[in-house]
Amino acid sequence: MKITALGHAGLQVETTDTTILIDPWFSPEGAFLGSWFQYPDNQHLLNPALSHPSAIVISHEHFDHLDPWFLAQVPATTPVIVPRYPSPNLRQKLAIAGMHQVVEVDSWEIVPIGSLSVFFVTEESPMNHDAAIVVTHETGTLLNLNDARLSPSQLRTIRTQVGDQIDI
Repeated sequence: MKITALGHAGLQVETTDTTILIDPWFSPEGAFLGSWFQYPDNQHLLNPALSHPSAIVISHEHFDHLDPWFLAQVPATTPVIVPRYPSPNLRQKLAIAGMHQVVEVDSWEIVPIGSLSVFFVTEESPMNHDAAIVVTHETGTLLNLNDARLSPSQLRTIRTQVGDQIDI
């Protein structure tokens, strides 16, 4: 499993047969009405290969994680894997962005994507919709907390779920 930082919270996770993008944010207009921008600038990381991932995994609805500008660069049929939240906001933003294959999953539900497996652990706070993303492969485990604030018991459960092995 090869992990490449794409700037801000964005990651590319690759194996020989699978590529997923996690929270890719490349919009030249920034986010939050142009008040936030990628620092350092990540436009040099944008390449044609990023336009054809096996899937895109998005942790939550904030525009520095869900980038409509970038989503317009990929086929609308690209699977977008997201956590299931009580609010429809994330689903609605993806629909507006033109994504047709949105897969909502419950917390702890394992989703196979090629040779990778992904699951979300949603925050327990009713005030915030965010989720950590766990990616597993036979070669290692990635825990991506992005903006998520998990409880100690959730972190212990993640360790148990992945056999006590978190590599990055």
